[in-house]
Formats: sequence, structure tokens, C-alpha cells
Amino acid sequence: MRGHLHFAASLLRRRPKLSSEFDALHCLPVHLAAIKGHADLVEKLLGVNQSCWSIRDEAGRTVLHLVAMKGRVNVLNVMIRCCPVAILYHDETILHLCVRYNQLEALMVLVEASNEHDRAFVTVPDDTGNTILHLAIFLNRFEVDSELDLELQIKHELILRNLEDFGEVCGLKFSVHW
Repeated sequence: MRGHLHFAASLLRRRPKLSSEFDALHCLPVHLAAIKGHADLVEKLLGVNQSCWSIRDEAGRTVLHLVAMKGRVNVLNVMIRCCPVAILYHDETILHLCVRYNQLEALMVLVEASNEHDRAFVTVPDDTGNTILHLAIFLNRFEVDSELDLELQIKHELILRNLEDFGEVCGLKFSVHW
């Protein structure tokens, strides 16, 4: 924000409706602040209008989608703190976006936060039926697989079941080391 946070906060106090004003691309100020990684401003905007996290831009992406795609971990942490329901929003699979855009750190933050609220969130399939593990294998994101296995301690039974299912479909054999 280049030192303009106080100015933006002052504007929001005087005209809170500014937080709900769309630009030409159907983006709210929270979308723009999130894309740029301005966590303090995102926190102020969510304080004025907490429901703005669910508004979609012209491309159909919420603030959380944009943050996950860009790997803005500082903004993810603000969203987890200010509106934890945002990370459990199942309409789109945020974890899949993290894997697709190779945002491992953002993925780890989301998985750890979702484990506190809903352990099954990491096994939610996308619209084609693939879990994040399937997608990681499809996209050759093996670093993501090992990080999920070792650091995040996701239930190994679910991972093994997913690997077995995936192996049967593709005719592959996997060996998983714990």
C-alpha cells in the first residue's frame, strides 16, 4: 500500500459503501488488495464488509481463489482469522487451485487451517472427481505429495485409498513410504 493504509482506513470509516463498489472488471477493493498481497487492507475491508469474500469477479473467482492462485499466504492468514468460513466454502475447490498453480505454501496454510475445522475438506473432489492428491499426480506436483504426506500428516488411510483407486484406474503401482 506504500504507506496509504491509514488513508484507505479513513476513507472506509467515512464511506463504508466504498468496500462494495465494483470496478470495470467486476472486482471489489478486497479483490484488488488481495491480489497485491496487502493483508492489512484486506483485514480493514473485511472488517467493514465481512461478506465481500464470497463476491466473484468477472472471471467467477472469489477473493480466496485469487489469494490461493497467487500464493499470498499473508492474506490467507488474515482470511482464516477474519472469516474462517471462507476456507470451508465448497463451491470451488481452493486446494485444487493451490495444487494447479503450484502454491505449496498456500496449500499447507489452507490444509492446516481446514484440519482445525473440517478434516474431510482435503479429500473433497473437484468437479471431475479428483482429489488434490490425484491432481498433484496428474500435474507432476510430486513435491506437493511428499509435503502432504510428511508435513501435514493427512490421514494416511485416505491417501493410500486415493493412491490405490488412482492406480487401478491408470494401471499404475505406487509405493508410499511413511
